[in-house]
Order: sequence, then C-alpha cells, then structure tokens
Amino acid sequence: MFLPRDIRKWGWYKDSKMVHMLIHLMLEAQYQDNDCRGIKLKRGQLLTGRKQLSEETGLTEREVRTTIKRLANDQQITIKTTNKFSIITVCNYDSWQSLQNTNDQQTTNRITTVDQQNDHIQINNKEIEEEKDTKVSKKKTKDKSFNVREDLSYVDCFSDLWNEWLDYKDEIKKQYKTQRGAKSSFTQLKNLSGGDYFKAKAILEQSYRKSWDGFYDIKDWDSNNYPSLFSQQVQESQESKKIEWE
Repeated sequence: MFLPRDIRKWGWYKDSKMVHMLIHLMLEAQYQDNDCRGIKLKRGQLLTGRKQLSEETGLTEREVRTTIKRLANDQQITIKTTNKFSIITVCNYDSWQSLQNTNDQQTTNRITTVDQQNDHIQINNKEIEEEKDTKVSKKKTKDKSFNVREDLSYVDCFSDLWNEWLDYKDEIKKQYKTQRGAKSSFTQLKNLSGGDYFKAKAILEQSYRKSWDGFYDIKDWDSNNYPSLFSQQVQESQESKKIEWE
C-alpha cells in the first residue's frame, strides 16, 4: 500500500492518531477475499476489536473508540459490530491500492525489460562465442594447411638442391600448395637435368637470377664446363663482396 499525495488534503491529516489508525486499518485489511476465524471476509475488510486495536497501535481503548467513530463518521470505514468482535470495512481500499497496483505493474515492466536486456546480452554473448569458435576453427584449419617439407619421399636425388629451391619458394612467397604440385616440379627438374647434378644446379641458379618460380632448360649445355664455370662464378662473387667492403 502507498499513501496517495492528496491525503494531505484530508481534514484529519493533522491529527496523528487518526492518520495512524487509518493507515493501520489499511495495512490489516484483507488484500483478497478470505476466511478468518470462520468468518468470510471480503477484500478491504478486517476482523478486530477495540482491545486488539489498542494493543496493535499503542493507542488507549478510549482513543481507539474515538478514532474509529470519527473515521466512520467521515465515511472512511464502516463497522459491523457483534458481541465478540467487529468487522471493519475500509471504504476506499481499492483506490488506495490502485497506486500499489500501478507500481507493481511498473516494477513488473522493469523486471521484464531487464530480463529482455539480459536475454539480448546472452544472445550477443552467444554470437560472440560462436564467432570466436569460428575463428579458432578457421585458424586450426589454416594451421593444418599443406606443409611442403612434411613428406619429401619423392626426392630420390640432389635433395640438397631441392631444399634450397623450397627455401627460395618461401622467400618469393610462391610455395607449393599441394604434394602433387611439388612432386610434379621435382620430376620436371629431373627430366630437364637428365639426372645430372650440375645441370640441375645450373637450372636452379638460372631461375634464381631471373626470379622465376619455375624451371627452364639451359641451351647449349656443356656438362664438362659447368663445374669449373660454377667455381669461377663463386670466386667472382666473393671478390665482388670483398671490393664492396674495402
């Protein structure tokens, strides 16, 4: 129960005993139809007596009798008296409770809104978790991508040259994406070189110089001249670096 603001306009508002008694009756009245001591009470009614009201309010029995009489004359309550007890009906009980109902509804609406917000937050959190799971799954898939060096069983000759070539492919960011592609390129290198180690090395050196990502045959290849030519190229390269530092 909430006190309406216009209670301050009530004629007995300055009488604290009257206000006390009215509020007490409001609080003690049945909120809904109910049985009390075998008596059927309706909403807004209470079963009481002068002595009981005195004990509950702290007013003397004389003060209880006076305030009850004044409230009845003011049409705030009605009294049905028997030889054992009295049934008091609060006349404006429903109007006094309407504000309570409104606040209850507002509270319910706030609770509903908060629940909806919490549901929305939970949905967003779920979507965020699902997005994280998706990213993790994609990362795992990416981590499990093809590793060209994982299986080099097809390399049956000049493995050192082939590993150098794979390092070069890493540098130019054009590494093989499948085992079939790597194996096919190695077969091509073997075929172009005819199994000749020095020619295979010369083919790779040619691709390095020209920044190619594949192999091409060397015209006018002379297998006898390449080893000495290669040594000469190494020597020239070393001398060139020495000059740069001097």
